Amino acid sequence: MPRAALPRLPWTALAVLGLGAILAAAPESWRSTLEYDRHALAAGEMWRIWTGHLVHFSVRHAVVDLATLAVLAWAVEMRCEYRVTASLLLCAPPLLSLALFFCVPELAVYRGASGLCVACGSALALMLWNGSRRMRVCVLLVAVLFVFKTGFEAIGSPADFSGLGDGVRVAWQAHVFGALIGMLCAALFRGAGAAALPSGFFPRSRKLAAAQASMAMPANRNASL
Repeated sequence: MPRAALPRLPWTALAVLGLGAILAAAPESWRSTLEYDRHALAAGEMWRIWTGHLVHFSVRHAVVDLATLAVLAWAVEMRCEYRVTASLLLCAPPLLSLALFFCVPELAVYRGASGLCVACGSALALMLWNGSRRMRVCVLLVAVLFVFKTGFEAIGSPADFSGLGDGVRVAWQAHVFGALIGMLCAALFRGAGAAALPSGFFPRSRKLAAAQASMAMPANRNASL
């Protein structure tokens, strides 16, 4: 009887979590060299359009952002091939940085993975909306909560769960752009056939269970003869 396939580890989510943890432990001089800095970008330090989304202002900030990103990236990866998640996490940072650079000129410095969290969350939400009618109420509820949270942040009354510290404000614009970029990427992947997946929250797990059940059926029939 063929051996049942083992569940695949979410390598993309684990890689991002590991890289973010390494940078969280790096010296402040390294993190300031990697942060999104508008003037440094204008001077040609283009690596910051990626790395600015993986460095943070504090350990608590890093833990909250990276844990959230790991869970959401894992959820996306369980619905898709790892290439889809990797493409999202590679494309979203520069798109976010460029959107902030051209649309939010007053933002001089930015750190944090919250924009990537929202991008993964909105991509997952669109996949769930298209994949399962039962999930649409949950998606709508989360979308409403996101709109209210972003509205409070925009008027200067954020709920600071990340420990940003004095003088650091939530860049709510990064969350708005992250939501738009995540939905755009999910729509493009779906148009390319990458996200045209079965219904349910984790269809890969369901396919694995179905495969194991189908391989077990001949053995059960043989035992009954």
